[in-house]
Amino acid sequence: MPRIYRIMKEDHGQPKVGDGFGELGVRPEKDIPLHEGRQVRPGEGGMSVGPCLRELPPLLVPMRLGHIVAGARGRNSYRCWRMGGGLCEPGPVAPGLHLRVEPDGKHGLVEPAAATSLDAYQQALAATRPAWTIDED
Repeated sequence: MPRIYRIMKEDHGQPKVGDGFGELGVRPEKDIPLHEGRQVRPGEGGMSVGPCLRELPPLLVPMRLGHIVAGARGRNSYRCWRMGGGLCEPGPVAPGLHLRVEPDGKHGLVEPAAATSLDAYQQALAATRPAWTIDED
């Protein structure tokens, strides 16, 4: 499973699940387009992630981590989360989820592995909640 990082809100020691900014999920029509019947498809968008804390956008990285990420100016109430242990390469992330890595290698998208409903995709993302750990080193 590829190692990925994401800045998210914390909820009882785990990432907060939802479809808002900084939550474990996607924002419909912003992060991924919806098709007839609220369907989502691979290759069209998904939940943004990075290969390491240092590659995440400084705008999102909490200010308290400015000693690691120059220009960090995100909210200190957010945390940096890590999931997986392998290289950040395209491949399966969890059941129903696939990682697509942008050509620059600095950004990736956790997408549906196949066409599915938005609800099923959001549920697959939420099911990864126990696999995320805080990693702010």
